[in-house]
Amino acid sequence: MAYDPASKLDLPVLVLCGGDGTRLQSLGLDVPKPLAPIQGIPFCDYIVEKLKREGFSRIIFLVGRQHLLFAEYLQGSSVEHLTSQHKLGTGGAVKHAFEQLKLQRALVINGDTYFRYPLSRFARQATGLMDEGSLSVVVASILVDTDSEAGRLSVREDGCVEAWIRSRDKEMRLVNAGAYLVGETAFSELIEDSKFSLEDDVCKTLISSSLLGAAQIEGEFIDIGVPGTYQEAQALIPRWHQDDLT
Repeated sequence: MAYDPASKLDLPVLVLCGGDGTRLQSLGLDVPKPLAPIQGIPFCDYIVEKLKREGFSRIIFLVGRQHLLFAEYLQGSSVEHLTSQHKLGTGGAVKHAFEQLKLQRALVINGDTYFRYPLSRFARQATGLMDEGSLSVVVASILVDTDSEAGRLSVREDGCVEAWIRSRDKEMRLVNAGAYLVGETAFSELIEDSKFSLEDDVCKTLISSSLLGAAQIEGEFIDIGVPGTYQEAQALIPRWHQDDLT
């Protein structure tokens, strides 16, 4: 899959790395998920290389309790890290980053997920939707054929999300792919430094005001956060990553 350079976007990327990786401890791993090895290479190496090759020049890891591990890993790197002293949840961590770094917009991704599609292409699609519709957040959506109980989206023709529910309904084939373009207006109604979720407490509450949009992308993604998918990722991610380079 060819890269889609984002050099003209000048858009920072916030990588959510605040979790402790407890679900992978059964495999003998004692590091946060972004630092878990994939074929001997820290998982976040794959993410950072992909982002840089797509033209994203500013990458910020949002870290929590295990910030010293990330500081050591990132020493000498151009990648930044921002530490929160309290557990803020995914939404709280992003809001904290917006306030501390004086951001207006940012691409937000999970530090335990590899995306087999150009994030720069999604960012361009989402930027267009946000500019046209005055949206606060645009989520990446992808079509699936499975009947798993996933977060499924119903999207209007104008790109606004009208429903986001847990369902096995095969008629609702669009699911959240785990990447977001977030604008500063997303947090206007939220309490300072409170703990909250980006998905449940920010995105879903924006639906009633038609401030949440969705941009459909084509591709795949894998979350390494549980033992089964982590083991599956050992073969998939190096192959997907190599495909991205060609």
